[in-house]
Amino acid sequence: MTGADLVAGVYSHGDPVGTALIPAAVQSAGGFACAWFDSETGARRVSLTVVPDAVEAADRIDAEFAARNGETPVAVERSMHASCIYDYCEVQGFSGTTAVNLFAYDMPWDDSGSPDHPRMVALRDEVSANLSGLAPLGQLPALSPAWRNGPSSCAEMLAPEELADALSIDAVAYDVGYAYEESNGWDVALLTAGGFTCRYGGDGAFGGRITVLPDTAAVLGALPADGDLSPIEVQGASASGLVGCWSNGEPFEAGTGQCTVHVPIRGAWVSVLSASYDTTAAPLQAEAARIATAIATALD
Repeated sequence: MTGADLVAGVYSHGDPVGTALIPAAVQSAGGFACAWFDSETGARRVSLTVVPDAVEAADRIDAEFAARNGETPVAVERSMHASCIYDYCEVQGFSGTTAVNLFAYDMPWDDSGSPDHPRMVALRDEVSANLSGLAPLGQLPALSPAWRNGPSSCAEMLAPEELADALSIDAVAYDVGYAYEESNGWDVALLTAGGFTCRYGGDGAFGGRITVLPDTAAVLGALPADGDLSPIEVQGASASGLVGCWSNGEPFEAGTGQCTVHVPIRGAWVSVLSASYDTTAAPLQAEAARIATAIATALD
């Protein structure tokens, strides 16, 4: 289908954090993540995540979006679809209770946005057939004592008034934190693994996102500092963390920028993203670090 000889390999996301964090969540949820690469060029051509027993997590996501909008969640039939936009194709959705997210890049056709390329539909049907007979996964291993009985939401972990204190503003609010766009199976894996995510914002705050994935601090600790990630010390964290910044402007303050601090706290991988426009990286990094410190204090 791809027009190239492929070799299977470990999951790749295009950035070091996603390459480590997404498989950590998927595997913690009892699933797997992998990728296929062009044997000649080494380019990533296909990536895949599979998360079993993920319907409950998908229902929770729908319910939180509905609650935010003052609506009653509507039950939906979970199914799997295939589509292409030019040479980028995907197979996504549910086979039974199993969540599938398959993405193919640089396909040898220009499909002009047709939603049902026949070869992708055939691939969808094959994936669905291979997964349809699977029995339920069974009980996932319990979370470690370090996190067991820990919070399951940002508000439970860090009260809004405590977050406002960390930001030195009067009031702050949490919002639904899941990706509005498709997210490689990350959201359902995060929730199934006992994690959570949210957005935050308030008058005078830059705004951003907090994500917590229990029992994966060791995965974070194995990430090296490189050109994209720098070491950072956060008071209350159990070890040194990493910070990365990005902007769509040149220089940095000419566009919308963001800095994300990743720190191990009580065995969890905690990420705090701070974002704004018309500012340098330093205040974004400082805000994210202050919130991470507040989280470490709350979880102590």
